[in-house]
Amino acid sequence: PPASAKQVAMSGHAASGEKGNGSGVTMTSKTAKSIPVGVATPVTLDFSDARFEGAVAQVSVPDGMQVTMADGSAVGDIALAVGQPTRVELLVTAHNDGLQYFDVTTLQNQRASVRSVALAVGSGELKLKSVGRVETMPNGDRVKIMRGESR
Repeated sequence: PPASAKQVAMSGHAASGEKGNGSGVTMTSKTAKSIPVGVATPVTLDFSDARFEGAVAQVSVPDGMQVTMADGSAVGDIALAVGQPTRVELLVTAHNDGLQYFDVTTLQNQRASVRSVALAVGSGELKLKSVGRVETMPNGDRVKIMRGESR
């Protein structure tokens, strides 16, 4: 189920945006600072600076995440209005804890830009794979031992 307006308001919001060097379309995103694992949560994308007919935005999501339009329909190419702002309301459901991203590609006049929208899911912590083993040295220092490779 989607997060309620009260849940989103209580958690605060995170917003980001930048103008890409490629397509020239400006995109900003707004979402809760932290979203719960497995709960459909609203994400707003605002686009501006579309100057050519046929300008579109496309959303790409990694495994473990689902994105739909706010009405539950599938996300396809999002037409961007020339000379007018375009607002898109999405529902994002992330099934894994940690810092996650989905990508938005804007295309205009045969040029493209890709921006990643960061989502703090659950704990929101960046998950890195541990490599090597930790050993305690005689002086008490802990050292990570990693296998080297020769070339």
